[in-house]
Amino acid sequence: YWVGIDRISRDFVYSVVMSEDGSFFEHAGLNYDAMLQAAAKNWKKKKFAFGASTISQQVVKNVFLTKEKSLARKFQEILITQDMEGKLTKNQILELYLNIAEFGPNIYGVASASWHYFRKKVRDINAAEGAFMALMLPNPRKYHYVIFENKNITKSAKKKLKRIIRDMYYKEYIS
Repeated sequence: YWVGIDRISRDFVYSVVMSEDGSFFEHAGLNYDAMLQAAAKNWKKKKFAFGASTISQQVVKNVFLTKEKSLARKFQEILITQDMEGKLTKNQILELYLNIAEFGPNIYGVASASWHYFRKKVRDINAAEGAFMALMLPNPRKYHYVIFENKNITKSAKKKLKRIIRDMYYKEYIS
C-alpha cells in the first residue's frame, strides 16, 4: 500500500532519517566521509562488511541494482544516486524509501509496518514509535525476531533508540 509523504507522520519520517542517514537533508546523495571510513574498515577486514549507504543509495540499491557486494556494483550505485538526486526532490526520495523499505519478514513499507507494530495508520505514529520501527531497518528480519517477537530490547538497541530521539530533539524535529 503506497503512502504519499504528506500522509506519513512527520515524527516517523524524521525518526527514520535520524536512524539511517542523519545528514540526508545536507548531502547530495553521498556521504563521502562515511564511504571512506567503510572502505578502510572493509580493507582491514578484507571483506565487504560495511557499506555506508545513504538513504538515496539504499533507494538505488533496492530499486535498480542487485544485493551483490562488489566495487563495480558500488560504483554503479554512486553514479545512479547522483543522477537520481539531480532529478528527484528529497521528499520524493524519502517517499520512495519509506514505501519500499523492509521493516520485518514480509513487512514492506510504512503503512504495513505501522499497522503491524502499533495497529495505527502511519500518519498517527509518534516519534518514539517511529524510532522503534527505525530500529528494524538495518536488519529487519533479525531485529523483528529479537526485538519485537521476543521483546528483547538489547542495551545497544536501547542506546540507539535514545540516540534517535536525542538527535531529533537536537535538530529540532521534536520539542
